[in-house]
Amino acid sequence: MNLEEVWLTSKNDIEKNIAGTQRSHFLKKLTLFDHGEDWICFLVPSPQDGEYIQKVVWRDIANILLAKTGIQIEFRYTTNTRPISINPEKMVRKLDRIPSDKTLDNFIVGKCNEMAFAAASAITDALGDSDYNPLYIYGETGLGKTHLMYAVANYVANRNPDIIPIYTTAEEFTNDIIYHIQSRKMSLFRQKYRTSCDLLLMDDIQFLSNKVQTQEEIFHTFESLKNHGIQIIFTSDVLPKDIKKLEPRLKTRFESGMIADMSPPDLETMLAIVKQKAMEKSIIFPDNVAIYIAQSFGGSVREAEGAINRLKMRASFEKVALINLKFAQRYLNPVLIDERKAATNPNNIIENVATTFNLRASDLKGKSRKKTITNPRHIAIYLIRKHTELSFSEIGKLFGGRDHSTVVASCKKIETAFSSNPNLSGQIEIIERNL
Repeated sequence: MNLEEVWLTSKNDIEKNIAGTQRSHFLKKLTLFDHGEDWICFLVPSPQDGEYIQKVVWRDIANILLAKTGIQIEFRYTTNTRPISINPEKMVRKLDRIPSDKTLDNFIVGKCNEMAFAAASAITDALGDSDYNPLYIYGETGLGKTHLMYAVANYVANRNPDIIPIYTTAEEFTNDIIYHIQSRKMSLFRQKYRTSCDLLLMDDIQFLSNKVQTQEEIFHTFESLKNHGIQIIFTSDVLPKDIKKLEPRLKTRFESGMIADMSPPDLETMLAIVKQKAMEKSIIFPDNVAIYIAQSFGGSVREAEGAINRLKMRASFEKVALINLKFAQRYLNPVLIDERKAATNPNNIIENVATTFNLRASDLKGKSRKKTITNPRHIAIYLIRKHTELSFSEIGKLFGGRDHSTVVASCKKIETAFSSNPNLSGQIEIIERNL
């Protein structure tokens, strides 16, 4: 156990030892900054604070650390915000990974994302506030979660250029761990994410699923940053409770701050987003084109932006000054048709239903009569009948050779259940949206 871990595990004992005294006030001013084998350096607000802690407070703290380590720990302090020992080539110091055009000002707010936006705006003036730390933003892909994270980083860094935000994804974080383990430089990894970080932004946290070593490191990183009042923002496709094989201690920590959802935008919000994106890309098209894009790609801001990029490229290639509806339909309709064909592929529907109910596709196609499987199976059969041209007999073949009458009965069960099960329509709507 290194001195950072010793310090973190000793804080409760230290606080109890000096509770109720004037010295306890100064303990709150200590932020772990750097350490060696027999010394710890703390960041303090002023030299006067450092001198007082060294002369009056440290004696009792050192005795507690001595009992735990067998080492007489030397106290050091600094009022600088960066440890000299860190190699700047190894650290993420600039906003080079964070696009400067992603701001709070150009983030379009609607009912679908107003809570997430309000939370992101709130933390810009109160980084590390326990009510918002961590900020956990979840929702389907392509809705602007990463934009909102970037926007916070840009806002904070523009106000204070000394702030060092680190943006990463759960997958990149894992790869970083592997690299530093293989090169035997885990101390550099921990300096990067725990000592040299003023704002941690981690995307796609759902990929921590089943990654034991990564979860261990993210736990200790979380504890270090949270204890030092460093703001953390996570994004994910799902709630913490829905991340498979996530350690309970991480789940509770992800849920300990603010959780904000982002849902697909309504048509009015999507239309505003399309117009904003077109303006940013210096593209001119009339309202009927904006409406066409908003309606066609309403489930994903990212897909709508991709459609605008395609139109811009085509217009430039063909030297078209004004993009009209006919032009937009000519180049976007084939894309939409291909996407809809893929979405309504029967196997795609089965996979989506299975994922929604935490099952495997083979479970739905199998012979099990458990209610936890038969109900999702009925839903999958119903959706295939609704969204494809397959006959009842053809659908039956997909599900282990079931006969025509069984498939008909499955569809009728779902249609009948709509009136008695209010949650059913919501479940089916989510699956159709995912398709």
